[in-house]
Amino acid sequence: MSHLLKGIKPCVFCALGKFVSRPHKCKLSHELSVTLQRIQGNICGPIDPSCGPFRYFFDLIDASTKWSYVSLLASRNQVFSRLLVQIIQLWARFSDHPIQSIRLDGAREFKSQAFKTYCESTGIQLKKLIIICP
Repeated sequence: MSHLLKGIKPCVFCALGKFVSRPHKCKLSHELSVTLQRIQGNICGPIDPSCGPFRYFFDLIDASTKWSYVSLLASRNQVFSRLLVQIIQLWARFSDHPIQSIRLDGAREFKSQAFKTYCESTGIQLKKLIIICP
């Protein structure tokens, strides 16, 4: 059988699709127990090959409940409006649990003065997410 497979290169996408990831222990010494105490966000892309008109995606995760939201984006400049919509919807849904902090990656879309002013006026503390790749 192995002589039949000589000269055939493995498919990278198939190998990645079958990659098994094991769960890892949380590096935090304590888990957050208050809903919406900290939300983490990240913008990823460009996706290659693209998925129709979508080349990026944006995700939000609540650190305590592990609630998550993923949005497909055609361009990076859509992320600011999607984030604001989600903040407003979370406040409407969980009015007794205000968002205390948002930890975001260092993308330029999260560095606008308008966004910083919005967060300051609503009492949301902005934090920068530091991504460490092994």
